Amino acid sequence: MLRRNKKGPVLLALLLALALCVSVFAAGTGKQSAPPPVSQAADIELNSVRYAKPETETERVVSPVTLDGYERKLENGTLSLWFHEETASLRITDKRSGYVWGCVGTEQPKGLNKSWYSLASSLLSIEYYDEKNAEKRAGMMDEETDCSYGWTSEELTAHVSFSEIGISLTVRVRLDNESILLSVDPDSVRESGDAKIKSVYFLPFLGAVRENTLLGYMLIPDGPGALIRYSPSVGYTSVYNKRIYGPDMSIDALSVPSGLQASRGDDYLVAEPQITLPVFGVVHGAYQNAFYGEVTGGAEYASIQAYAAGMITDFNWVTARFDLRQSYLKPTNGAGDGVYVPQEEQNNAAPAVRYTFLTGDDADYSGMAVAYRTELEKRGILDTPVNAAAETPLSLTVVGAEIRDGFLWDTVEPLTTFGQAAEMAEDLRDAGINNITMVYSGWQRGGLSKAKMGETAIQRSLGSLRELQDLRDFVSQAGSFYLEDRIVTGNDPQVSRRGQTAVNRSKAYIRFTRNDPALMYKDRWLVKPGIAAQALVTVSQKMPGFSRFLPEYGQFLYSDYTRNSETTRSANMTLQTETVSEAGTRIALTNPNLYMWPHTDRIFDVPVTSGQYLYTTDTVPFLPIVFSGYFEAYAPNINQGFTAQNSVLRLVEYGLNPAFIVMGADNQALADTPLIDLFSIHYPDWRERILTVYDTVSVPLNKIRGRSIVNHRVLEEGLVRVRYSGGVTVYVNYNNTDRIADGLTVPAKGALAV
Repeated sequence: MLRRNKKGPVLLALLLALALCVSVFAAGTGKQSAPPPVSQAADIELNSVRYAKPETETERVVSPVTLDGYERKLENGTLSLWFHEETASLRITDKRSGYVWGCVGTEQPKGLNKSWYSLASSLLSIEYYDEKNAEKRAGMMDEETDCSYGWTSEELTAHVSFSEIGISLTVRVRLDNESILLSVDPDSVRESGDAKIKSVYFLPFLGAVRENTLLGYMLIPDGPGALIRYSPSVGYTSVYNKRIYGPDMSIDALSVPSGLQASRGDDYLVAEPQITLPVFGVVHGAYQNAFYGEVTGGAEYASIQAYAAGMITDFNWVTARFDLRQSYLKPTNGAGDGVYVPQEEQNNAAPAVRYTFLTGDDADYSGMAVAYRTELEKRGILDTPVNAAAETPLSLTVVGAEIRDGFLWDTVEPLTTFGQAAEMAEDLRDAGINNITMVYSGWQRGGLSKAKMGETAIQRSLGSLRELQDLRDFVSQAGSFYLEDRIVTGNDPQVSRRGQTAVNRSKAYIRFTRNDPALMYKDRWLVKPGIAAQALVTVSQKMPGFSRFLPEYGQFLYSDYTRNSETTRSANMTLQTETVSEAGTRIALTNPNLYMWPHTDRIFDVPVTSGQYLYTTDTVPFLPIVFSGYFEAYAPNINQGFTAQNSVLRLVEYGLNPAFIVMGADNQALADTPLIDLFSIHYPDWRERILTVYDTVSVPLNKIRGRSIVNHRVLEEGLVRVRYSGGVTVYVNYNNTDRIADGLTVPAKGALAV
C-alpha cells in the first residue's frame, strides 16, 4: 500500500542535508553562502498532506452532466429526481442552486469499456462469483439485465433480474428533504443458478469528475479525514479501499505494515488508520455544490472505495461497496494449504446509503461534518454535551506494574505505586491543573502483560484496594479516574489459545505478530467475542465503583468461526453495545466505531493525521468536527512522538485535550519488559513539558468547551480559522511569522481565541 508515513520526514531531511552540502561546498571554494532560512522547511511541511489547504477561488462551476433525455419522476421542496430508463441512470437536481448531479452521460465516455460504462452509469451494479469462482460484474444497463420499475409519488421500486447469471433483487429509491435514500431489500436477493452474489454498489460514479476538469475534491474518512483533490491522471498502483469499522480479522487478509526491506523489524512501521464513521463525500467547487454519502444499513459489511484519476480510468470517483460474500482460504490439508472459495452463505446485511446534498457556504468538508452531526443529534447518538463549566482536562495514563524477563524466572515489577500516582496528581493540582483524567494501567495481579483475562485481584506490590480507592477519590474530586482492562487481545500468558482465542474462516487461531525477535511477546491473540464480553462483566461486578478504560473494545469488530459457536461480525457489534450497557459503569474507549458512541464516556487516541497516501492531498478534521461539543476527546500521548509545537497546535485546531503516559520508575526500568517501545515515560522528566503544553492549549480550549464547530476554514497556508457555536472563534497560526486574520494578529506558532 502506498503511504506517506515516512515520506514527509525523509523529504525534509534530504532537503536540509542538501542545503548543508551546498553550504559546505561554497565555504570550501571561498564563497560565502548561508543555508536556507528555517521557514522554507516549515513551508514544505505546511504544503504537505498533513495539513488542510486554502481553497482556490473559482467561477461558478458547471455540472459535467445534463438532463437531456431524462424524465422527472420524484420531487420534493429541495430535490428533484430524473431517470433515464435505457441506461438505468439517475440525475438529481438541487432546486436551491439548480445544480445537476449525476454519474456519466448517456453516451459511453472515452476511456471506459462496456463493463466500466455499465458500472459508471447504472443505478445499481453487482459483483458476483461465476461457476468457477471467478469475480465478474454486471449492471442494470446491461443488455442481459431485465428491469421493471414501479413509481409512486414518494418512491421508485426497481425489480432487477440479472437473468443470464440467475441473480435477482429489488432496489428502492426515495427522496427525504435534502437527501436521496437507496436500499436493497435483503430478502429480495435470489440466486437461481451457479453464480453467487458478491457485492452491491449504488450509483458508484455519482459526482465523478474526469481528471481536473473542475475544482473540487473527494472526502474519505481516513484518520480524522482526508481529501483527494481532482488532478490530472497519474499512474497510481493502488486505490483507497477500506472496510468500515476496520478489517474483519476472521476473513480479511490482515493489513500488516511490512516491506521496510531493512535490518530492523517491520513492526516499527505506522499502522494505517481505520474507518470509524461510515461517510464519504464529493465537492464540485468549494462553497458551491457538495454531497456526502452515509452508509445507513449494512455498514459492518461495507467498504469505502475512492479512485483517483489514473487508477484504471480517468475519473475521480468515490462510493460504498457492500459485501454480501467474500472469498477465504479453505484448507485442503493439515499443513495449511488451501484454495480460495466464496462464502457459502450470504452475510446478514441490508445495504442502504443516504446521499445528502449541500449548497453555498455549507458545500465543503466542514459543512458535511456539521450536517452529519445534525443527523446524529436527531437520532440521539449525540445527546449529552460536554460540561462547559469544567476546565480543560489533562489525560494522564499511569503505568502500574509490568512483567520483566528474568534469567531463571520472570518477575512483576512495580513501575508506579498507587501512592506515587496520587503524588503525581497532587503535584499537577498544585501546579494549577485540577481536571485530571487518570487512566491507571497494569493494576491487576501479573501486571499489564501477564494479568489473566478478566483478572480482578490487585498487584499487591502497587498497594492495597483501599489505597486504590483513595487514589480514585482524590483524582475524582475535580477530574475522572479509570482502570484499564485489556479484554480484546492478549499475550500467551494472558489467553488460553484453545479456549479463549477467536478462530478465522480457515480454522486457524487469529493473532497479530510483530516481526521483531527482541520483543518479549511477538504474538497477540484475538479473544473470542463472548469471552471478551464476559471479562468486562466480571471486572465490573467484582470491582464495582470504578469506571473502565477498554482499549480496542468497540474498535475491533470481527467474527469468530469456532466450531459450533460461531459469532458473525453483525452479532459481535450487537454484543459489544449490549455488554457495555450491562456493565453499568462509565466506559472510555480508544477511537471507537460509531455504533459505540452512545455508550462512550470519553474518547482516547483520536487520530490527528491521515494515512498520507500518495493520492491524498489534505488532512482535515472531519471526525473532530462531527463529535465536537459532545465528547471529552483526547489526542494521542504527546510524549510518544507528538511533541513538536505544530503537533501541540493541532490540539487547538481540532479541539482535542492533551494526553501523556507516565510512570514513577526511571526509564531504565522499561528494559527487558514488553514496554520497551515507550522509551521515555518517567514523570519527572516530562513534568515541565506537561505544564508547558497544558498552559499553551488550555486557554483557547477553555473557551470552546461544550461548543460545537460550525465552520473550519484555511485562510491561507498555515493559518486556520475555526468558528464555534455561541460566537467563539479560534485562530491557529502554524507559520514562523505573525499573521493577520479578520483584523486580528495571530502570533507565530500560536493560537488565539476570541
